This record gives sequence, structure tokens and C-alpha cells, in this order.
Amino acid sequence: MQTSLENLKWSDDPARGNKTTWAKEEADEKAILAVLRAVTLRNLQRFDEAATILQENVLAVPNSELRSGLRDDWTAPCARYEMGVGAWMRRKQGGKEEVEWVKECEGWIEKAAKWEGYELDARVGLKIATAQDTIKKFWGERKAA
Repeated sequence: MQTSLENLKWSDDPARGNKTTWAKEEADEKAILAVLRAVTLRNLQRFDEAATILQENVLAVPNSELRSGLRDDWTAPCARYEMGVGAWMRRKQGGKEEVEWVKECEGWIEKAAKWEGYELDARVGLKIATAQDTIKKFWGERKAA
């Protein structure tokens, strides 16, 4: 995973002389890099860093900059899904009660689920459906206990 992070630096690394080129890239290209970094950081259990990257580089970008023309339109719903996964994974680490993390997760997953059609909606939709089932199972087990 660390190697993946290092490889992702290539795109916007000023030491490689890419600073000028990267600054000219469209918002969707920058959002793709942000999602890839966030997924990698999540897998390294660096949840706060992953969330910050998504919030600053995808969630804060107006949807019109991510959805028009030939842009890759999947980054916004994927960022919401990733925020949910991060909350789910943090539920056992403390900071909040487990139920609060699951509620946060559920909120993000619902936002991703309600996103209107996008390029990877079939693939991501399966992940979202699985997340919804997992959350439903969590609440069911909690009620039964």
C-alpha cells in the first residue's frame, strides 16, 4: 500500500516538473487522484487523512465540475461511499460510540445510493448494496441482543 501511495505522487509531484501541467488538469482528474489516494490511505488505516482528502478534493468540488461533458462522473458517489466505508472501519477504534460511527456510515452510504446515474454505477452499486445489507444486519443484530 505504501508503494501505491508513492506511485500516486507521480501525478502532482512538483519535483518531477509536473506542477504546471497538473495545475491545468480538470477537476475530475484531480478527483480521481484524490479517490485513489483516499482508498489507499483507508487500507493503511489512515482514516482521518483519507477523509480529509475526499472532503477537500471531491466533496468540496461543485458537481457541475465533475459531471459535464466528457468528465469522469463517478468520483463524487465513490467519495461518499468511501466516507461511509471509513466510518464503518473506525467503529471499533473509538473516538465515538460504535453506533455513532455506524450512523455516520449509513448517512454516507445512503447519499451514494441516491446518486443519479454515473459511469460506474453498476459496479459501485453492488458495493453500495452490500454496504446497505451489512448495515441492516448490524442493526438487526443490535436489536436482537
